[in-house]
Amino acid sequence: MKHTFLHENLKSMMRNFRYDAHPMGMVISTIGAMSTFHPEANPAIKGQSVYNDKKLRNEQIHRLIGGMMTSAAYAYCHRIGRYPETSGIKT
Repeated sequence: MKHTFLHENLKSMMRNFRYDAHPMGMVISTIGAMSTFHPEANPAIKGQSVYNDKKLRNEQIHRLIGGMMTSAAYAYCHRIGRYPETSGIKT
């Protein structure tokens, strides 16, 4: 999958959660914040035509699915105190 990359700003945001934050809350917040990194799919910026563009819609679906797995893994690592950058895990 090529859409599993998490932007450094998203990782930084996830590191700012409390150590005992529930991982699902972290994932939901991260998925919501992920939309700010793709302005080409924002109807407030590009207009309502983004809903009719099937290619863009499919790309957003792939981004969401790929980002969900990585976000969930990162939230779990945060919860147990092992950040991927320091434990040798590649994200």
